[in-house]
Amino acid sequence: MPLALLTPQFKWTFYAHAAICFCGVAPLFSPESIVPYLVRGCSEKEQEAVGAVLAVALQLYAALLVVQAKLLRHAAATPADMKYHSALAQAQGAACALSVGVLVQAEGTGHSTPALMPLTLVCTLIAARYGGGVQRMQWALAAAPKDPKEKDIESEFQRGLLTELFMLFPVPWLTRMFQAYAFLAFLVGGTAFCTPDLWVWILSPTKESVAGKCPLEVLRFVVKMYGALSLGQFWLAWKATRFVNLLTRRRITESWAAVFTVSTVVLFMAMRSGAAGWTCSPLMLVFAAFAIMYWATYMEPDVIPGAAATASANGTAAAPEPAAGGATDAAAEKPKNGKTAPKGKAKKDK
Repeated sequence: MPLALLTPQFKWTFYAHAAICFCGVAPLFSPESIVPYLVRGCSEKEQEAVGAVLAVALQLYAALLVVQAKLLRHAAATPADMKYHSALAQAQGAACALSVGVLVQAEGTGHSTPALMPLTLVCTLIAARYGGGVQRMQWALAAAPKDPKEKDIESEFQRGLLTELFMLFPVPWLTRMFQAYAFLAFLVGGTAFCTPDLWVWILSPTKESVAGKCPLEVLRFVVKMYGALSLGQFWLAWKATRFVNLLTRRRITESWAAVFTVSTVVLFMAMRSGAAGWTCSPLMLVFAAFAIMYWATYMEPDVIPGAAATASANGTAAAPEPAAGGATDAAAEKPKNGKTAPKGKAKKDK
C-alpha cells in the first residue's frame, strides 16, 4: 500500500468547502438581500407576494449550510479520523451532485438568475473532487491502523443482519439519536427533493404567495436544494452511528443541536409574523424535540449503558493496557537512579 494513501485525502478540500458553506451566514441573517436575485425574473407583484415565505425557506437552508462549515472544519483539523473523513466526503459529494441536478433544472425553467451559473460550477467541482477521491479514501481507511475501541465494537457487531443493520443491542443514547436523525433527514430530504410541492404547501398552505408560475418555481428550487443537503445529512448520520472518536461525536452533536435550535426559531418567528402557515407547527415541534434531545445528550457522558454493571456482575475487571513495547507498566518502569538491581538479589526476591 503506497504511503500517500495513508495521508488525509481531503484536508484542503474540506477547508475550501467550509469557507463556501460559511457564506450561508448572509441568507441566514439577511435573507431579504438574497431574495431579489432569485426572483429577478418574476413580476414586481409576484416578488412582493413570495418574498416572506421564500425568506423562511432560505433561512432553513442557510442554517443547514452553515453547520456544514463546522463539520468540514473539524474534519480538516482531525486528519487521524479517516472514518469520519470518508463518511463526510461521501455525504457532501452526494449532496453536491444532487444540488447540481437541481441547479441545472432551475436554469432550464427560465426563472432563475444568471448568478446560478457560478454556483453550478462550484458544486460540480466539489462533487467531482469528492467522487474522485472517495475510492482512495476507502483504500486509506482499510490500510490505516484501527482504534482499539473500534476493534472492540466491531467484534460485538458480528450478529444477525437486522441486528447489525439497526444496532439492536446496547449502544449509547447518542447513537440512537443519530439513528433518529438519519430517519428524519431521509424522510424530510427525500420528500423535499422528490415532491417539493408538498413542502410548498406546508410553508404556504393558502398559496396566495405562490399564485404565479415564477414564484412557485423559485420556491420549489430552494426546497429541492434543502432536500439535497438533507439527504447528504442522512448518510452522515447513518455512518455516525459507527463512529468511536468521542471528539468527533461531540462536534457532530453540538452542530446538529444548533441547526435544530435555529430551525425551530426560524419557523416560530415565521408563524408568528404570518410569513408561514399553521401547517409548519408539526415540523417546528419535531425540530424543537430534536434540539432538546441533542442538547441533553450533549450534556450527558457518551458511554455504553450497562457495560459497567455487566463487568461487576461477572466479577471481572478490565485488564490494564500494556505499554507500547508490549510490557506492563511495572515491568517497563525503570529505577529512578538509572541502575538495575543485581541478579542475585532479584533471584532472592523471587
